[in-house]
Parts: sequence; C-alpha cells; structure tokens
Amino acid sequence: MLTLLFLALGTWLLAALVGAWPSSRHARAAFVSACLTAAACGATAVAAVGLLLAPTEGHLLQLGWSWPLGRIQCGVDELSAFFLLGLSLCSGLASLYAIAQARAGHLSRSEACFFPLLLGGMAGVLIARDGILFVVAWEAMSLAGYFLVVTASANAEGQRAGLVYLIASHLGAAALVLLFLTLGAGGGDTSFEFAARSAAQYKGSFSYWFLLLFVGFGAKAGLWPLHTWLPEAHPVAPSHVSAVMSGVMTKMGIYGLLRILLFFPAVSFGTAATLVALGAISAFVAALHAAVQRDLKRLLAYSTVENVGLVAVGLGFGFVGKASDMPELVVLGFGAALFHVLGHGLFKGLSFLAAGTVLHATHTKNLDQLGGLATRMPRTAVAFLVGTTALSGLPPISGFVTEFLLLTCALRAAAATDPVLALLGLATLVALALTGGLAILAATKAYGISFLGEPRSEAARMATDPPALEILPLLLGAVGCVALGVWPASAISLLSPALRVLGIGNEGLPVFERALFSVGTVALLIIGAASLLWLTSLLLVWRCGKRYEPTWGCGYEHPSPRMQYTAMSYSQPLSVPFDGLLAERVAQEPVSGVFPAPASYEAWPNDVTGERLLLPLLARLRSLVGRLRLVQHGHLQTYLFYVFLTLVAALLWQLATTHP
Repeated sequence: MLTLLFLALGTWLLAALVGAWPSSRHARAAFVSACLTAAACGATAVAAVGLLLAPTEGHLLQLGWSWPLGRIQCGVDELSAFFLLGLSLCSGLASLYAIAQARAGHLSRSEACFFPLLLGGMAGVLIARDGILFVVAWEAMSLAGYFLVVTASANAEGQRAGLVYLIASHLGAAALVLLFLTLGAGGGDTSFEFAARSAAQYKGSFSYWFLLLFVGFGAKAGLWPLHTWLPEAHPVAPSHVSAVMSGVMTKMGIYGLLRILLFFPAVSFGTAATLVALGAISAFVAALHAAVQRDLKRLLAYSTVENVGLVAVGLGFGFVGKASDMPELVVLGFGAALFHVLGHGLFKGLSFLAAGTVLHATHTKNLDQLGGLATRMPRTAVAFLVGTTALSGLPPISGFVTEFLLLTCALRAAAATDPVLALLGLATLVALALTGGLAILAATKAYGISFLGEPRSEAARMATDPPALEILPLLLGAVGCVALGVWPASAISLLSPALRVLGIGNEGLPVFERALFSVGTVALLIIGAASLLWLTSLLLVWRCGKRYEPTWGCGYEHPSPRMQYTAMSYSQPLSVPFDGLLAERVAQEPVSGVFPAPASYEAWPNDVTGERLLLPLLARLRSLVGRLRLVQHGHLQTYLFYVFLTLVAALLWQLATTHP
C-alpha cells in the first residue's frame, strides 16, 4: 500500500509538471493535469481503505539517504490512513470539478500546476515519520496554497489575503521547527520514534509544548485566535481550491496536533480542558461571524473555523476522558472528532463547489446580488441544500451525527462527580447550544438569500445550471453526506482502526457503535415522518385540488425584489447584543426633513481578533523586519564578510560547547 501511495505522489508531481508546461495548448494540458490529479486521488483512496480494512502493525520505510539530523523516514499507520481517506474523498470531488473547469477552458496554468502540488504536500505530511520531512512537506503544502491564492486575484484583496496567509503559515512553521529541534535535541535525531522516546522521558511543565503545538498546528487548523487567514484566503482562492483548503488542509493541523500529543504518555486534565475551551470559543465566535457575512464564500470560511472548533472539542473531551478515567467519554470524544474530520471534508467540499457553481453562473459572491436561483439552478440548489443542512447540524445529514455525539460528551461530563469536570461540561453544553443556533442562522441565510425569493440582479435572473460534468461532483458529495447521516454506523469499520491508534480497544467500540446506531435511527424516523407528511399533502391536493393566489404583499400592489430580506437585515438582530465581537462599520444616510431625500444604511462586520489584535501586530512585525534592510548593501564583498562572521561565530560556539 505504501508503494501505491508513492505512485500517487509521483502522479501528483507529474500532473503539476504537465499543468506548468509552457504550451500553446494550455487548455489540453490543464485537462490532462486535472485527470492525473483525480487518478492520484483515486489511488490514494484505494490505499487508505485497504490499510483501514486490513490493519497491520504499520508500514515504515527508511530511505537510503539521510538528512543532517537523521534518515528520511516515511510510514503509514491507521491514523494516517484515515486522514488520507478524508484527503482523497474531498480532493477527488474537487479534482472532478477541476476537470469540468479545464474542459470549459476556465482552469488557469497556476491552478493546474499548484493544485496537485498542494495535494501532494498534504499527503507528504501524513506519511512523514521524521521531523524534517514533515516540515518540508508542510512548507510545500503551505507554499502551494499561497500561490493558488495570490494568482487567483491580482487586486489588493488577493494580495492582502496572500500576505496574511503566508505570515500565518510561516509563523506556524517556525513553531514546528522549534518543536522538532527540541524533541530531537538529546540525540540529534528528528525521527518520530526518537521524539516519542524524548517526550516520554520529559518531566517538566507541558505549557511550553502546548504553546508550540497550538501555534504550529492551530494556525493551520484555524483555531481561534489564529484563524484570521481563513476568511481572507478562502473567498479569494478558486472554489475547488477553497474546498480542499477548508475540507482537508485545515485537518492537517488537527492531524499534527493529534500525532504529536500521542508522543506523550499522558495529557493532563488542564491541557485537555484548555483544548475543549479553545475549540468551543472557536466554534462560537466563528458561527457568530458566519451569521453576519454578506460574502457567500467568506460565510463558508467562517463556518470552517466553527467546524474545526467542534473537532477540537471532541479531541479535548477524548483526552479529558483519559485524564479522568472515563472510558465512554474517551471513545465518544475521539469518535466524534474523527467522524467530523471525514464528514466535514465531504459537506464543506460540497458547499464550496456549489458556491463556485453559483459564482460562475452569476459572477458574484455577494448575497445581496443573488436570489431566486432555486428555480434557475435546481440541481445546484439541491446540492447546496444538502451542504447547508449539514453545516447547520440538522438531521438527517452527517453534521447532525457530530452534534449529537458532542452533546452526549458534554452531558456525560456535566453529570460527573468532579465539580471541575461538571462545570466544563455545562459550559461546553451552553457553548454548543449557542453555536448550533448561530450555525442554523448562517446556513438558512446562505441558502435562503441565495436560492429563494426573487433575483436581486440581472445576473441572478439569467443564471442556469452548469453542464452535467460540473454537477457530478456535487451529486456525489451530496450522496456521501446523506449516506453518512442516515447510516453513520457504516463508517465504523473505517473509524475503528484509527480509534485503536488512539488507545481505544475493542471493549470500548460497542459504546461508539450504539451511539452511531441511535443517530441513524433518529435520522430514519425523521425521513419516515417527512415522507408521511409529503404523501399526506399529495393526497389532500389530489382530493381537494389546488389553486394559485398571489403572495400577500403587506399592502403593496406591486412588490419588487427590493422588498425582500437582504443578507444584512436577515442577521441584523445579532448586531446589538454582540456588537463588541462584531465591531461593525456603519455607513448611513438617515431619514430627515419633511420631504426626506433617499436614505440608506449599510454595515460591514469586522473580525475583532484580526483587525484589532493580530493584523496590527503583524504590521509592527513587518515594520521591524523591514529595518533589517539596512544590512542589504548590494555589495558582494559585504555579503562574503557576513558569511565569514557567521562561520567564526559557529566555530566559537562549537569550541565553547565541546567538552575535553
């Protein structure tokens, strides 16, 4: 299976070379590149499923050449295989979408080149078994994502998004380098095996390690307050790239966090509770910001931060259960997190691809310019409805499964005899309830303003569904989301091997199976009840007939699309109670005078964390680093002198630290 993964990596590299090939027939090269990318995703899916259904002790390959701090090591265990499966499913849908775009001549050279490199970098992260290879693959993934963002838009918004993304990525990479160097400091070895031995022997405070882990992996995952790059980069990137960055790349942060935490023999209750709190805060703040957005892709980006927060809550509860000796909490917490890794990759990929279809049909992401698309783009409307239902955590789609499992975790924690654990459970329960309500508001806003009502612009009025090839990935994603929601127990054979890596034995799996069976039963009952109501309505219409009457227009004889709810008015009630978190910028022309002139009111939500904390800090850092240009004289002799001073300093350090 490791050979098949290396074949997929080689195919992604070949796809990048084909996509970048300077040819006058770029459209054909882009199409071939997209097909190779999809084939590599299929090979990765086959390898991942094979490893999960036929578990082994793990596959480890040590290559014949070495780094300065050890040999190159690659390997796959069941945890890596599970994340590879999530990568292949979401990326496979995005690759099919890219094939449709290439066939229509809409796939640029940069997309054809850097998209397969992005996928290959993520796969490299998952199979790396030494710190240096991990960081190299991590940087390849980050740089490929950067070029996909900045080349998609040449305006100021795109360049700003690229800069914020690049700074966040390199801040995380710097923390990872420091992390692996510290773990391998005892023996000059950066292999995961040596790092695990070093972590097992560590007796000091865990705060230092958790800080490096949070900065290094939390920035990529999008946990609060390191999430600001997501709502900047996702709206700018091409839609299939946004789908992968949201559905898969953020999970690389979750994978890295989980992988390194497993190096340590135990995670303290305080660390686990901190992870639960950070996840709950991320979910709530992001759901609030998603509910007030007017940009469709930015709304979905904030929804990604919310869902990554839910994954962190599940992981936190799993470690809390280990620290508190509560086996059921362990399996439900870790099970909820891993199930959401798979489910979120599908429904967020589906949502971004559907948003991309809307963007190509209407040439706008502004919700206030959409409306009435359900009758003009019915197939896209059905797919987006499935995606937004999953985003809101409503049955019978896969998002409800995670919500159910996390609420169960919070209730079990709240019922514990330990008062601290009970308080954590109650606080998380409240946060999850608020987050769920805000998520429903954001999802109904995204679908209702875009697809219901009347068109608010001529572009929306003229929109049509794309060709069948572009609809195919939306259909496949929607079927996957519904299948996971209606029959979640079907995923247990894929989840259980990864759960065993997390220390859950066969005796704990029945608890998780019963929980998934209960959720599936609820979903089937809801489907049955809805079907019964639908059949009853058909019977009543058949017996009584039907007639059409105009909608009540509140006294207006000729209602217009301007009388509909806008994206801003739909969520305006949130502006007052949460003004401190939203910090909206308002521009208005109030009504005044006996014969008033036209009045207007417009508001733009701000991300307080980004606008008032992180971005000013990054601006100061950029100014400080800019002062280093003083040493850039442009003379070769000066640079050679710098090299000479560096060598002298290195020799003096070696002499000072060498013991006779």
